Amino acid sequence: MKLQVVQNKAFDRDIANVCQTAELLADLTVRAAIATSQDVQDRLEAATHAAQEIAATVDLGAIEAGLNEAGRPASAQEIKRQLQVLIGSFPNSGRNDLAIFGVALLEDVCEEKPGIAALTNACRSLRRTGKFVPTISEVLTMITQETQRHEMALAGVREFPQRIEKALQAAVDLRERRARDFDRMVRFCKSRIACEQSHEWFDTAVLTEARRQLGLNIDGVTCDANRKRLAPMLAVQAMPRGDTGGAT
Repeated sequence: MKLQVVQNKAFDRDIANVCQTAELLADLTVRAAIATSQDVQDRLEAATHAAQEIAATVDLGAIEAGLNEAGRPASAQEIKRQLQVLIGSFPNSGRNDLAIFGVALLEDVCEEKPGIAALTNACRSLRRTGKFVPTISEVLTMITQETQRHEMALAGVREFPQRIEKALQAAVDLRERRARDFDRMVRFCKSRIACEQSHEWFDTAVLTEARRQLGLNIDGVTCDANRKRLAPMLAVQAMPRGDTGGAT
């Protein structure tokens, strides 16, 4: 029996690229809202750049139209053909009650009104991964999973331009937040240096910038006399803005 499944490798590749990138953008945008690491910023900016290149080279409208067509409800005949091939693909399917099972399976799947793509992908996955004829519940569960995957793909394509814009803004916000955090840590480091407290545990970049701003030798070789002479002035300079402590 020949299954009427149209495959377009170029189209499938475009769909995969858009959907994977859309999912990555959404994930990194959420992470960027709470992250402060350079790694997240680099990954977000790289993903955003890749998404912009994809948007400039593929027809998102055509991909959406293709996904809509693939999501159309399968006809009763299409469902029957897919299930016949599914059951017949297992060498242990020649049991006596198979006819009853097939009727029940067809009836239950038809009630779900699956999309043609979800149905095809679900049956293909069960054929390739299962060792025994799947139960009705396993078939329905796989169809549900494929339906959800299709809906997520369609949403990713529809929202692709918006996800790029959100990712761009998230990258700007993260960069600014990291700069503020860096300045705060530099001020904190400066205050500890000025008060002759331990400070070697600061990040190298923070420690280097703090020493540079304080006019100290970057390698930490500073004579005690010079440190003591500068300490009172540096302690005041290192105070966070708005601090009105009662130093006399």
